Amino acid sequence: MGLTLDLAASAQIAVVRIGSLELVAWSDMDALLRAAQNRKLAVLGLEGFKLGPSSVSPDMEAIADFSTLSRDSRRAKRSFAGAWRFLADISSKQLHFDIVWEEQK
Repeated sequence: MGLTLDLAASAQIAVVRIGSLELVAWSDMDALLRAAQNRKLAVLGLEGFKLGPSSVSPDMEAIADFSTLSRDSRRAKRSFAGAWRFLADISSKQLHFDIVWEEQK
C-alpha cells in the first residue's frame, strides 16, 4: 500500500488509482494534508490531473514543487503551508492530485 493510500484510509478519503497514480480529489486534499501532518512527512510535490470518462491528463498549470526547500527543522511545516497556498489558488476545483511525500527523520 502506498503512503497516499495509507493516509487516505486513515482519514476515510477515497483515492482514484490509475496505473501508478494515487489521485485524491481537490475537495479531500485538506483532510489528507491534515492526516499527513500527524506523521513525520513533508510534501515534495503536487500534480493536478483532469479525469475524463476514459482519459487522464495532467494540468500543466497545477504542478507544485517543494523539493528545493532547505532541509532544516522547518522543511515539513513550510511544505504544508506551501501546499495549502497552492491548493487555495487552484482555479479548477475538479482536479485530482498525485502527491509526492518525503519522510522526515
